[in-house]
Amino acid sequence: MSADLSGRFSVKLNEAEKLHNEALASAKNSLGEDDPTCSQNSVHLGRIALARGDHLKAELPMRKALQLRRGRLGENHPWTVKLKREVQSMQHR
Repeated sequence: MSADLSGRFSVKLNEAEKLHNEALASAKNSLGEDDPTCSQNSVHLGRIALARGDHLKAELPMRKALQLRRGRLGENHPWTVKLKREVQSMQHR
């Protein structure tokens, strides 16, 4: 990846992180912390950290989202199962 492209990608990740943090805060305030919207924003924040190569920073929001999905949607819901696999694959990186 060229330095220019890498720099633009980094800027976009920063913008996305800021927007998802704002969306997460808003969702927590208006919908409650256990709403699926909070879970989805946490997943996005984790994926942004993964895109930066920061697996440790990605783990907390991904695990939090998984916990929310298990409680709200159940262990066998497709979204829960998909995220569980994603979190497990992070442990093997």
